[in-house]
Amino acid sequence: MKNGLLSVSCLVKSGFKVEFENDVCTISKQGKELVKIPCEDGLFVLDEEQLAAGRCSTGEAQAKCVNKAPHTGCAHLLHRRLAHICFKYVSKMPDLAEECNIKPCPNFLDCCACKHAKVKTCNYPRSDRVSKKPFELVHTDVCGPMPVKSLGGARFMQILVDDFSRASWVFFLKEKHKQLPS
Repeated sequence: MKNGLLSVSCLVKSGFKVEFENDVCTISKQGKELVKIPCEDGLFVLDEEQLAAGRCSTGEAQAKCVNKAPHTGCAHLLHRRLAHICFKYVSKMPDLAEECNIKPCPNFLDCCACKHAKVKTCNYPRSDRVSKKPFELVHTDVCGPMPVKSLGGARFMQILVDDFSRASWVFFLKEKHKQLPS
């Protein structure tokens, strides 16, 4: 279990009891204490020896609750290295390159980065109103405060976009309330 994560919610669903008290995490099952994990630099680190010695490796729970280190010699590695390209294309790689030694992976892993990128957001409803000349409709937004001030001391930006021409302007503001009137 090198650099893996242990899911507390998964352990609890599997019948384990997980308690955090005085910088020590205790994992028990059916009233029997299995392992105590001390807090080190704000993290509870469970190493392989503790996992084995603590009889915490009760097959099913360990398989479900321990996120092992990322796959290294299989399609998942290439998926990550190629900017999270679709697995359909990753599987075609051995046909395209002679020295592409990709092992197909029987364990499909859900890629957190891909899941996060594919989260659907509600679209704004299409407006029936269409501008017919410049400055008839101007979109505006204020951004900030920025963590670093500009050379002029501004921490906010007001962005204006003309709907007709798509021309854009950016105004730097020292204070949010000093924005241009809408």
